[in-house]
Amino acid sequence: MKKICEFQFINPIKFIFIFVFLLIMNTGYFLESAWAKNSIKVGIFQNKPIVYDENGPKGLFVDVLEQVAAQEDWELKYIVCEFKDCLKLLKANELDLMTSLGENDERRKFFNYSKEAIWTFWGTVYTRERGINSILDLEGKNIGVRRKNKITQGLKKMNSQFQIPLTYSEFDNYEDAFEAMKNERVDAVAVNNTYAFTRKDINDLFHKTPIVFDPFSAYFAVAKTGGNQEILDRIDHHVQAFKASQSSIFQKFQDKWLGRAQTFWTTKRIAILGSILIFITTAVMSIWRYRSLVKVNVALTQNMAERKQAQKELARANKDLNAKNEELEQVVYVASHDLRSPLVNIDGYSRELEYAIKELNTTFADPSFEKDSNVVRSILDDDIPEALKFIRTSALKMETLLSGLLRLSRSGRAALNIESLNMNDLISKVFESIEFKIKESDVKLVVQDLPSCKSDAIQTDQVFTNLLDNALKCLDSERPGKIKITGEIVGDQSVYCVEDNGIGIDENHINKIFEIFHQLDPQKNNGEGLGLTIVKRILFRLEGSIRVETTSGLGSRFYVSLPKGRS
Repeated sequence: MKKICEFQFINPIKFIFIFVFLLIMNTGYFLESAWAKNSIKVGIFQNKPIVYDENGPKGLFVDVLEQVAAQEDWELKYIVCEFKDCLKLLKANELDLMTSLGENDERRKFFNYSKEAIWTFWGTVYTRERGINSILDLEGKNIGVRRKNKITQGLKKMNSQFQIPLTYSEFDNYEDAFEAMKNERVDAVAVNNTYAFTRKDINDLFHKTPIVFDPFSAYFAVAKTGGNQEILDRIDHHVQAFKASQSSIFQKFQDKWLGRAQTFWTTKRIAILGSILIFITTAVMSIWRYRSLVKVNVALTQNMAERKQAQKELARANKDLNAKNEELEQVVYVASHDLRSPLVNIDGYSRELEYAIKELNTTFADPSFEKDSNVVRSILDDDIPEALKFIRTSALKMETLLSGLLRLSRSGRAALNIESLNMNDLISKVFESIEFKIKESDVKLVVQDLPSCKSDAIQTDQVFTNLLDNALKCLDSERPGKIKITGEIVGDQSVYCVEDNGIGIDENHINKIFEIFHQLDPQKNNGEGLGLTIVKRILFRLEGSIRVETTSGLGSRFYVSLPKGRS
């Protein structure tokens, strides 16, 4: 039989040996590959203190990345190169990660950026002289700038909005620009905000202005094609945690390199600050250009305010004049009516007295006159005493009227001391002053908690004294007397109510009770009829008012309004 194939069996020991060998080789390969995954090539360039090489990699970006690498178990391999060479290496995937890279439209075509900014750059200006606080102060100055530089472009762009005449002198580097300013060939130098960290003598020789422009942020970046986006995601994750705490390692890094925490000055905040500065500068220029118009507007506004105040004072004066005219009319009425009545009586009874004297003289001249004549005795005992009585009564009435007019006049001239009054205390003092009348009338007093008001204490005391005195006089003798005082806030007024259960006021008298010398019952009351007149006049001066609600036979309610006081 023909043999088709022949199998040769391998020794089992040899087979196991070969299998273990291949397993070890493959495991080494995978371990090497996994380790290679954690090895990251990082590009750095000279941009002190943000990132630079000085006896080894240093700077803010390096410190942040070292902290992230420690937590992610990355191996970092730094490659120092010129900035433009670093970009070429990153684009060709010969670098895994780039530090301190700013964004622009061209770079976004080739690179992906971290979401979290590590540092924000902006332009600033150093000068030889003090007093430069805004771009407006640079008018006519010669500014040293770096040739083909982003800061230079930012300054020119900002100035294009203000149209300030500036002269630019271009240099290959900032060192030459500062040397030119030192030799007084330029007046100022535009530079990025990190340059002074490399030249400690700058702040000693020159003055840093508050001018800020063209802010932009620096990020970590990877190649868009072939780059590892996961590296950026992990960096963003850790940087967010760093920024979340004021005591984080991220803040300590910034304190170490920049002297203070810098995360506050994000791109957004710098942009807002720049916008505010531009707005303020524009406003200042507008005010400077149109200051004459502003002065005119201020004058017009002031004139309008003065006019409104004058109109307000005129309206008050008219109101006061109308009140005085009304009061004068009442005085004229009193002079022409109330004063005329006693004068007529005096005149009439003076004639009666004159007639009696003539009759006596005629009687005494008669030869048949007798001492005990009934005619003489009637004249001496009846006619003459009666005439003298009416003359004295009329004179007393005139004196009372004139005294009342004098009191009314004085009530309008008293000096006022307007203050916040505690009405509970004031009413208590009023009660004390008329305590005898209250006990004599056996009246029940009810006083609720009263709000404060702004008024004059003495004048307000007189108002409520007169109102309570009137309430006591008008009590009904047929039932127990009761007087109630309440108060409330209505808008900007404190409104008080003095209520009694007395005889009330007949509706025929409602419109007359505040007139001069008006009395509800002249035969019963002994007053002058001036109480409510004086109350109304006092309240007018205090910018208050009074009104009455009444029902004849049931009582009255007097409402007093005054400006409210402190709550």
